[in-house]
Amino acid sequence: MSTKLDSLNRRLAKVEKAAADKVEQERLATCICKRYGESAPTIVFSSEPGKFEAEMNRTCPVHGFRHLGHLIVFRCADHRGRYNTRIDELMAEYDARRKAGKSRVKLEHDNQEV
Repeated sequence: MSTKLDSLNRRLAKVEKAAADKVEQERLATCICKRYGESAPTIVFSSEPGKFEAEMNRTCPVHGFRHLGHLIVFRCADHRGRYNTRIDELMAEYDARRKAGKSRVKLEHDNQEV
């Protein structure tokens, strides 16, 4: 009788894992993050800080913080040779959010293992 119960528990665990995996895959399908090497890089022009700010402020429905993958920044001078420094502020803010997001995920993961 014990072997039948063990067998049933193993099959039930497999079904539960399959259901959990399916739910996780459906959840990840709504992710709008750009991953390194998996998607085109994010192009940032210093002359258009508003566009980068809009991209930066979009939130991922899965992760909260939206990863923008590899950033390529073009620093453009105006006709007087001056650079818009707003993009530097935004890049610093994005980097701080990214680092805070990584530590939050690590903390959540650490708490699950306890």
